[in-house]
Amino acid sequence: MPCHACARGQKADFDTSLDAATKNFGSLARLGGVLAIIAIAWAIASNWMCQQEFGNRLPEVEISFYRTIFEWRDPGFFVPYLATGALFAALAFLISAVSAPMIFDRGGSTRAAIMTSVRAVATNPFAMALWAVLIVALTIIGFATLMAGLILVLPLIGHATWHAYKDLVE
Repeated sequence: MPCHACARGQKADFDTSLDAATKNFGSLARLGGVLAIIAIAWAIASNWMCQQEFGNRLPEVEISFYRTIFEWRDPGFFVPYLATGALFAALAFLISAVSAPMIFDRGGSTRAAIMTSVRAVATNPFAMALWAVLIVALTIIGFATLMAGLILVLPLIGHATWHAYKDLVE
């Protein structure tokens, strides 16, 4: 992460960030595995909810999206579906808010990084909730621009996450 190198007076470049990633590969891979398990559970729950609502034949995305959002005919499905997604997203945010920067910065175990992230979110719930909302909003903007905006948004989120980690974790 470039900010880490800059803070130590080192050159911030791709190779420096790659060195940090390879040095801590095991812990980063385990964090990625935990997040992948959450994503898979989220997909399974989403699939189950859609099958309960639509049966074995799912409607086309355009029809389903239009019907549930713009016509709002079926809040009985859409609201719980959104709430379920929000719970999985909150869990992913809780365990990863400062985990990756901590692993890059200090190395150490994935478990310690996750526990530190949970403590950071629990200690600063309003600021971290705002940060989560900003991440969602910026990501939506990135997707709304046919993903071209992600070129700007993702480094911005990464940079801000680094600074959040440095401010929240001693």
